[in-house]
Amino acid sequence: MAEKLCTTSGGYNQANKKKEMRKAKNIAKELNEFLRENDDNREAITRKAGEIFQELLDDSVELVKSRNSDSNSVLLGVLRESNQRWNAVVGRCNMLKKDGFKAGVLKTMPHMKLLWK
Repeated sequence: MAEKLCTTSGGYNQANKKKEMRKAKNIAKELNEFLRENDDNREAITRKAGEIFQELLDDSVELVKSRNSDSNSVLLGVLRESNQRWNAVVGRCNMLKKDGFKAGVLKTMPHMKLLWK
């Protein structure tokens, strides 16, 4: 019997414990549901945006590792991909700011300003 691969809401494949990246439309759907329930709670909304940022950043780290490279060009390419995912979420849920992922990365890693223009 073939082993069934099930995923948890956190996105981990139970068979090999690898984290699976969620699609932007799934992130946006979850975010829209969250906003309906917490529409007037600015603190909760800010925390949720931070969680999405962290999820995309964690996915970026995993992608860089999987590409077996430590070059700046690979890191920058992965970060740009993650920013595109962020912007795809923005297109489905306007609560987030366009290029907010990029802004967050540049705030936490100021040295990236030289590379990411």
